[in-house]
Amino acid sequence: MIPARIPPRSRAAASRWRATPASALIVGLVLALGCHDSPSEPRGEVTFQSVTKTTLSPRFGPQLRTVVRDEASWEATWRELWGDAPPPRPAIDFRREMAVVATASLSCFGDVAIEDVDREGGQLTVRIADAGPETLCLCIAPTYTFHVVRATRVDGPARFAVRTTPPSCG
Repeated sequence: MIPARIPPRSRAAASRWRATPASALIVGLVLALGCHDSPSEPRGEVTFQSVTKTTLSPRFGPQLRTVVRDEASWEATWRELWGDAPPPRPAIDFRREMAVVATASLSCFGDVAIEDVDREGGQLTVRIADAGPETLCLCIAPTYTFHVVRATRVDGPARFAVRTTPPSCG
């Protein structure tokens, strides 16, 4: 079979995209669906990624369960977590992201993990696992354990739902 020869002017016309009402509608729908998840929406997926999960010893520190949505608060919180000699603070784009911070409730054998971050009914819900007290553990040196994640920014109130787990006396 011999391929059909297309005159140069026709080939250029065939390669041009033409806006039609149907294509304009499709582009509009794609844009609308892709932009539906704003920080103020009541529902939507919140993705998160661990920034650090650290245990410092011997050290006491403040009990924190907070959401950080601006650079000044992030700087203060990072310093509060690490003390006098903090490592470099990870960059967070607070226009699109926020930092979620949780510390263990115990100063010995404590552990904490941010397990999930959700947007429910116009509020942020952070689910954490926190090691509860164990009477059989002998504490020799205090520890300070914290978990920090970066998450999709959600404006509005935040609630921390705690699941108590047994501590490791190890």
